[in-house]
Amino acid sequence: MNVRFRQVAGVALLAMILVPGLAFAQLNFSVSPTPVGSGARAAGMSDAFVAVADDATAASWNPAGLIQLEDPELSFVYAYNRLSEDFSSRENPMFDRDFSDTFSSSSDATNFASVVYPAYIWGRNVSFSLAYRNGYDFARAYTLNANNPGRLFSAEFDQSGSLSSITPAVAISLTNTLSVGVSVNLWRSNLISDNDWDIDQRQVARVFNNGSLLARQEVTQIEEFKNFTGENYVFGVLWNATDKWNIGLRYDSSFTGEVDYSRQTDALLVSFGGGMPTEFRQSSSAKEEWKVKFPWTEAIGMSYRFTDRFTLAADVSISDWGDSYVKDESGNRLSIIDGLPRNDVAYTHVERNLVARLGAEYVFIPKELSENLDYL
Repeated sequence: MNVRFRQVAGVALLAMILVPGLAFAQLNFSVSPTPVGSGARAAGMSDAFVAVADDATAASWNPAGLIQLEDPELSFVYAYNRLSEDFSSRENPMFDRDFSDTFSSSSDATNFASVVYPAYIWGRNVSFSLAYRNGYDFARAYTLNANNPGRLFSAEFDQSGSLSSITPAVAISLTNTLSVGVSVNLWRSNLISDNDWDIDQRQVARVFNNGSLLARQEVTQIEEFKNFTGENYVFGVLWNATDKWNIGLRYDSSFTGEVDYSRQTDALLVSFGGGMPTEFRQSSSAKEEWKVKFPWTEAIGMSYRFTDRFTLAADVSISDWGDSYVKDESGNRLSIIDGLPRNDVAYTHVERNLVARLGAEYVFIPKELSENLDYL
């Protein structure tokens, strides 16, 4: 009896070592976490649109650009996103053999919708806008498999959901060449989407001895983030320096949102040592109100209009994701990147993110005013 107990205890310890702890409190983005705006036209310019921002998507790029619209305008953007990743490891001691898997996930949703109404008030041009914006997409899924002598390991990760906001904005012209604007992102569940995301993880490890299955361990974890709420501001400046040069500035304020968090973790260990299978089960759960801090972002852009048809634009933006965190009810601040406590020496330190973009646009317009052109 003591021998069998030692065998089972040894198998349990071995299996626990083989299966790493499931990460939690992470935010796995399926698109760039740097705040960018919406629209196929801007995407075609590599998102270098801060100093252009002259259509109904301007509220998502630079609210000051709304002043450039002369007539009421509507916009609607529907986006399809597919993410594919390749991963391999040769040095991780747990995966001491070559392996690789392709990660692939996809999502589609209403990305942006807005209405813009320009007016003339107080002797100045003023533009008002009301928009829906899908700001962060969390759709991501992958499967990992590792085959080592005497052990097999697999891990599945599936995340879905997004964060969206209702965004009122206003822009006003200070002079004939200088305008300012501000928009307020109200991060709330709405008629178009819920501000929720879910993470499902499953890990399975099998231990063999001379070809015989010695133990099998399975760990599953389901995390739910519901009813995320928060607010932040976007300030914009647009300066028509000359007839050809535009300079745009944008600042997204940092903000801390609140979310209802729940987690259910279940572990099953089956030992085959000693003949009859022996099962060990363990479960844990948590339900708390968490806070999530998102970073500030600053951007500057310039555009040069060579002709009425051809425009070249460039943007540079910086974000401080290293100062972002998830905070639980006990006051522990956990890294958004890897879920480790911020005071843990092993947590992943992230420098400020610098992003540069360069894009161009060529517009096919009539050469003469009398020419009839049915496309743009």
